[in-house]
Amino acid sequence: MKYKKIIKPDINPLILNTFVVDWNFRPSITTDHEKYCIRYEITFADGSKKKKQLGGFSLLKEANKVKEELILQLNTGTYVPYHFTVKDFYDYWLYYYMIDEKKIAYSTFLTYRNIIYNYLLKEISPDMDISQIESTHLIKFMDSIDSDSIRSNAYAVIGSSFSTAKKCHIINRNPAPFAVQTIRTKMKQNKKAALKRTAFSLQQLQNILLTCKSEEPDYYLLMLICATTGIRISEALGLQFENVDYFNCRLHIVWQKGRTIQGDGWESHMATSQLIRPKTYSSIRSVELPQFVLDEIILAKTKYDYLIQNDVNFHYTSDFVIVNSIGKPLSRDSNISHAFKHVLELCGIDSEKYHWHDLRHTYATLLKKNINNLKVISKMLGHATTNMTEEVYIDNQKEVIDLCNIMNNYADDLTFQVRKNDEKIAQQDFDMAKMVDFLT
Repeated sequence: MKYKKIIKPDINPLILNTFVVDWNFRPSITTDHEKYCIRYEITFADGSKKKKQLGGFSLLKEANKVKEELILQLNTGTYVPYHFTVKDFYDYWLYYYMIDEKKIAYSTFLTYRNIIYNYLLKEISPDMDISQIESTHLIKFMDSIDSDSIRSNAYAVIGSSFSTAKKCHIINRNPAPFAVQTIRTKMKQNKKAALKRTAFSLQQLQNILLTCKSEEPDYYLLMLICATTGIRISEALGLQFENVDYFNCRLHIVWQKGRTIQGDGWESHMATSQLIRPKTYSSIRSVELPQFVLDEIILAKTKYDYLIQNDVNFHYTSDFVIVNSIGKPLSRDSNISHAFKHVLELCGIDSEKYHWHDLRHTYATLLKKNINNLKVISKMLGHATTNMTEEVYIDNQKEVIDLCNIMNNYADDLTFQVRKNDEKIAQQDFDMAKMVDFLT
């Protein structure tokens, strides 16, 4: 598969130079074509100057009042030197500000691009002056989106983009906060009901793990880690053995797998397998690792070391915990989704009702049952806010399992059947080659 590189649109160059640092007004109001007018000069941050004229006033008093308002705007940083269309602004904001300055992830870029060009610019005229946008325009736009998940992304786009426009002196007032709060209040109850996912039961997870180990073995360790630690699939795919604290039974989450905004690796078909930083600062964290899962990771490392020496077809990519049967690191692609659906179908579970991410929801529900402090749960999940944890991840209606020593007991119960099968084989006398055959 080839990955298209991002092609940036041409933008109005004036949008890169909107910071006014000095100004000079003519001492008195002048006349032009028998009307009063205001003449002044502004100096931008790059040292360039621009002469401005605002005329058409019938009364001198009216012109003086507008002059005072201009001086107040310049002094308070609310003066807008140029006017831009909605499309002009969003071409700049997405392709230049968000990519070059904020360095957003490729997946975020795709999400924002979808919101802007497939929704926003179809509801609000691309040629409209961005400074003329009112809260009512934004409320109508967000109200027109049927999907709760897309609307949630629209909140982020609207909130961030208009904040940037205000900061860059492209608009002098920000209509977004009121609009977003209005829609959120209106949709709050519906959002809670619609976004909250369903957790797996303990018995379902046991069956899923057993089936995965026998039918989709390439994904077993990945599934086990996600189910017992609650980390994101992209974080699990980015795990390296150096991120495993063997003495304290912890995983250090410092990377995730994904595509860079520059599209690194697309020529070698590895664009989606790049190591990138987690999505937020709070996502960099340390999580508890149940002993049995640590044992599985150690066993995987032993297996890889053996195959490197004894199997010419095993091309191991250095230090990754999750690799396939020939040693290549897994990437987050459709193969994982297909394997997950296959396992669910074999277990008699509706594959359309659940997604891989529901392993994480199950983990969150488990923690909520045993830890009442949402800040602690949010930290373990790597969420920036407790609202996301409570409203989206926790299924308060599902009892997963009652625990004392939360994670280790959870892993013990969850993997009991898996270990029971393994122990039968462990009683036999076999060499490393047979162990590898069993593990693969």
